[in-house]
Amino acid sequence: MVSATGKSARRDPYRVYRIMELRNTRTTVLNQGDPVAKREEIRQYFHATYTLDEQLYDTLAEDRAFYLRVEPLRHPLIFYLGHTAAFYINKLIVAKLTTDRINPRYESMFAVGVDEMSWDDLNEAHYDWPTVAEVKAYRRTVRDVVDAAIRTLPLTMPIGWESPFWVILMGIEHQRIHIETSSVIIRRMPIDLVRQLPLWEICPDAGAAPQNELLPVPGGRVVLGKPRDHRLYGWDNEYGHQEYDVWDMAASRCLVSNQEYLPFVEDGGYQRQELWTTEGWNWVEYSQARHPLFWIDTPDGYRFRTMAREIDMPWNWPVEVNYLEAKAFCNWLALRTGQPIRLPTEAEWYHLHDLHQIPDQPDWPRAPGNVNLEHWASSCPVDRFRFGDFCDIIRSRRSGETIRIRFGAYDQNNKPYNDFQYDVVVPYSIQYRFCVVCASSGERLYCRSKYSHIRSAMAGISPLLGGYKVSSRSKRMKLIMSGRG
Repeated sequence: MVSATGKSARRDPYRVYRIMELRNTRTTVLNQGDPVAKREEIRQYFHATYTLDEQLYDTLAEDRAFYLRVEPLRHPLIFYLGHTAAFYINKLIVAKLTTDRINPRYESMFAVGVDEMSWDDLNEAHYDWPTVAEVKAYRRTVRDVVDAAIRTLPLTMPIGWESPFWVILMGIEHQRIHIETSSVIIRRMPIDLVRQLPLWEICPDAGAAPQNELLPVPGGRVVLGKPRDHRLYGWDNEYGHQEYDVWDMAASRCLVSNQEYLPFVEDGGYQRQELWTTEGWNWVEYSQARHPLFWIDTPDGYRFRTMAREIDMPWNWPVEVNYLEAKAFCNWLALRTGQPIRLPTEAEWYHLHDLHQIPDQPDWPRAPGNVNLEHWASSCPVDRFRFGDFCDIIRSRRSGETIRIRFGAYDQNNKPYNDFQYDVVVPYSIQYRFCVVCASSGERLYCRSKYSHIRSAMAGISPLLGGYKVSSRSKRMKLIMSGRG
């Protein structure tokens, strides 16, 4: 058992992390190392993540920013400041690793309303939010309790689903999810309420975008899903086994840049209902969007909003749009070129990734793409990271800056392929780096959020040519395409 006072922890001060240490943290390998060293590794991973989470909120210039609801389908940031801490306590209690609550009111208030589900209560009149100082004090107590748990809970190797440390790792990886999502909410704050800090460095490279083109990709067999004894932590929807046959295709050399997306905007793409799905057009009418969310329309042309600054438009960065916008862009490009251009499926993205034999995160000497905050806390040029003839494959699969979102595929009977699935409505205003692994059944998108590492929640598009075909023999989705972009 772990005491809610955290007094079993040795009272050494938590180390001060340098910027580059915070921006180069790696997830824990679960089946390597001895228990003593692994315990300390997880402890350091926890504290680095906790510190990174707290320093994200240091970009807010005033406490009143915590109480602004700048994203209509999310709580104000004071909720998320408390949520990532309360999550640890609630999960320790569910796992019967403690019976002690720290603050029952907070652990209820900060538990509900993360996503825009119909059962979530987003009416601000129903909440009496505590002060920022009170929530930060609560976070310090939680930090002590979790530190004590890491020091004292039994640990044997390898770490599996039944290990007490699975709960600890769940809390850490969950916290890294919210570093991404909160950064996007901060990005919508009035510019005078945020400040640029060195930890959240913007890529200094921007200019004209390279010419994009479709390149051939040979087909092959793709295996998706993790076994239960996988060496890295995973969320429930990652487990299982599914095989796909990916046909020959053509994929774009780069993600779609801001510059490549501009003609769609200038051609009235956001005013042409025929380019959008029913859901997409409902979103356009709801949001009144006329261009990507973080483009700023000025008399002198478009500018661009990063998390804490307004800068000249980086035309060679990937365009940051949601799935509905990306699909409309593909429909527009298909009409313009006469080719059946569409977004890639999850299997196609993984196939392109697998062909280049890119190792997973713990095995990188340094991130081979703009992920995990190892390079920047913004996007970067679409051709910055090369993989043979292609660029930025790691971002395409795992995220632009760092997001890792996974969309699960459905068969012709609308039955999910993966063992564990949850339907999530695509939100109208929080945007996802969906092109990572995107799959749709008909015109409906099913989000299967796969979160590991920290992320930045936006994405460049990578459309492709072709369509689905379900094999009558295997009843599995096959892909027919002459190109992918």
